[in-house]
Amino acid sequence: VRFILKFQFAVFLIFVGGAWWLAQVFSSDPEIVKVARIYLWIMPLGLGFYGVIIVLNTAFNAQHRSELTLFLSLVRVLLLYIPLAWVGGHLFGIPGIFIGATIGNGIAALLGWYFYLYTRRQEAS
Repeated sequence: VRFILKFQFAVFLIFVGGAWWLAQVFSSDPEIVKVARIYLWIMPLGLGFYGVIIVLNTAFNAQHRSELTLFLSLVRVLLLYIPLAWVGGHLFGIPGIFIGATIGNGIAALLGWYFYLYTRRQEAS
């Protein structure tokens, strides 16, 4: 988990620094470049949290706790990611969509970490 967060933060820094250039690689349309830059400035943070969720889901499956994998995935998508992106979009436009999605992934990662620690304590006792 530490590796994922450190690695994705490094990717985030690279994307922040190279967002203008990277966005122009994909399009010359100024509006698309603008949205792509905003995406590259925000979403890599959320992808780090999503990486944590993937690792935790793998750990839950290895513990034969696939119900936690399903629960965490459903909560992440249906109760956090989509609603927060929707609210963010309504409040702040396109940047709000990305911020809401990132926050949704962050909360889901924290929830998953809590469940992971809980299952570890159960195994220890």
